[in-house]
Amino acid sequence: MHIIYQESNLCAKNMKTYKSIIFSGTITLIVAGLITRVLGFYYRIFLSSNIGAEGMGLYQMIFPIYILCMSISSSGIQLAICEQVSKDETKANSTLLSGLLISLPISLICSLVLIFGGKYIAFSFLNEPRCGHLLAILALCVPFATIHNCINGYFLGKQNAFIPGMTQLTEQFGRIIIVFIILTFLNPFISHNVTSLSKIAVVGLLAGEILSTVFSIIALFCSKDRLSFTHKLSLKKRNSKLLHIATPVTLTNVSLSIIHSIEASAIPFFLLKSGLSRADSISTYGILTAMAIPFIMFPSTITCAVAKMLLPVISKAKSQNNYERISLLASNTLKYCTVFGILCSAFFVIFGKFIGVFFFNSPTAGEFITILAWLCPFIFISSTLGSILNGLGLTKKTFIHNIISAFIRLGFIVLFIPVLGIKGYLWGLLASELACALLHTISVVKYLNT
Repeated sequence: MHIIYQESNLCAKNMKTYKSIIFSGTITLIVAGLITRVLGFYYRIFLSSNIGAEGMGLYQMIFPIYILCMSISSSGIQLAICEQVSKDETKANSTLLSGLLISLPISLICSLVLIFGGKYIAFSFLNEPRCGHLLAILALCVPFATIHNCINGYFLGKQNAFIPGMTQLTEQFGRIIIVFIILTFLNPFISHNVTSLSKIAVVGLLAGEILSTVFSIIALFCSKDRLSFTHKLSLKKRNSKLLHIATPVTLTNVSLSIIHSIEASAIPFFLLKSGLSRADSISTYGILTAMAIPFIMFPSTITCAVAKMLLPVISKAKSQNNYERISLLASNTLKYCTVFGILCSAFFVIFGKFIGVFFFNSPTAGEFITILAWLCPFIFISSTLGSILNGLGLTKKTFIHNIISAFIRLGFIVLFIPVLGIKGYLWGLLASELACALLHTISVVKYLNT
């Protein structure tokens, strides 16, 4: 009886510890994320007033290529580092080193491809030759982003959310300060055509990646868990473990990034088919991706923070066969994300038009925000349950669900944009996120009931 009582107390204590870890880590990431997003909004307002909607459209068109490069070089490795460190902190340093040795060479190859093939990619895939110069600058961002992504995975695996949160802030501050200096103090010396102004935004992106990388490296060597490789690295074995986890995640992200790249070029192309001019097509795309969607995604700062902290906790609980804990976390996640999402949807439906006019002086942005308001519950559910599925090792399911979701969007682009204009894509976003949320929910429920 005494033993049962002790085990009960231990279980309750462990549950409190897990809740404390998730809560404190989530709060840290939420605070950092909210500050980053608020700064990001002011940055976008400042940027859009200086480079215009067309310039914002060009800037946004290269992002799917950037995400593709990051998906190839570090997205899967970051998750693998996080998961392996959470399971065995005694070999955390070796895991991080192994991850860097895998991802850095890949990132350098991606950079070279963008430097030497950027003009071809811009002309052939994005259907916008002006993006070629932007991709050449963007190429320099990839290795720096890869380094701090791997280090962030290391700290998240240790349930230390402070460093990743501060990395976010450092990146945003660096981006804003450099662009502000260029556009304010060097304004008389720069060319004011759309392409040149868009380059300044990409230079700001590069500055943010460099500063955040420097910060994360300093934080790594100054942390209480100083780097010391006392364990034999067994790099071959360590690499095998990381690649086993990273490969399906990387394939998922790469596939989605390729589809997003197709979307980035297809949306302006099919807007042309709907009757808009080339400049208006790119401007509409810029309003959607640089003004409306960031506002809709603002509350996801909270759910993304939850998702980041859930993955290592779920992974550790699974390694201990503690399915009761997993079930409790999953049910609470679904419940709170649904309620929070409905509240956010109501807010954007009521104030969406006002937000577009007040912040961007764009009634079009307000109209987009109002339509996209219904995305909120489904985005929140998808991100958090997707993280739970990854923590359970069901990365293939997240891959299939995300691919289905992406193909729904592509279908709406091809079939409905020529008829309905950009609204055809907005309804496609709603349909795709609804499908992904439902598929994630069904998979988690089915797993926990078997």
